[in-house]
Amino acid sequence: MNKPKMRLVIGLGNHGDDFRFTRHNIGYMCVDRYAWLHKLKFKKTRFFDYAVNKGLCLIKPKTFMNRSGNIFPDLEQRWQIEDVLAIHDDIEIAKNEIRIRSSGGDGGHNGVKSLLDRVGKTKLRRIRIGIGKRMNVKYKDFVLEQLSLDELNELASVYDVVAEFIEIYAIQGYSKLLDYFSQWKKAYSGVQILGIVSPEEEYSD
Repeated sequence: MNKPKMRLVIGLGNHGDDFRFTRHNIGYMCVDRYAWLHKLKFKKTRFFDYAVNKGLCLIKPKTFMNRSGNIFPDLEQRWQIEDVLAIHDDIEIAKNEIRIRSSGGDGGHNGVKSLLDRVGKTKLRRIRIGIGKRMNVKYKDFVLEQLSLDELNELASVYDVVAEFIEIYAIQGYSKLLDYFSQWKKAYSGVQILGIVSPEEEYSD
């Protein structure tokens, strides 16, 4: 039996209510927003939750962040994977800034590192959402801190933009997503609107 072809969107996060609204779960929240907008229901497996919309599969790993890549043997048994797009928080980017990256290292993010170990640096596409830094706070404490109501309200606009990106990726693929992202950057270069920060146009990632 031929396995169905799928583009994967992996929202990185930690499974469980204790982590639901932490900075490290921004990837989870993005795919949850896309699923809600498209009225998709997540199904549960031992290692991940997933929702399918035509040739797109949303994935939320349940392995905890630093073992996110361990879901791939099960994914590969179920589907013929065409492409992988990960969505994750990034402490090196300004708060609520959105960037897309086609390759590169993990930047100290354990979930990304685990995915890169499975997928490879040249094959993992990424939507990175900035969470900024706080001085004199340990990285682990900062990313696992619960977001405030104000921060969650700001992120709602970010999630809607990312949902647009996911939809373009689902229908037209990654190259078209890059084209759209470039146009989006030109329209909002360096501007903060509704809590969203677009990268400066001269920046190339």
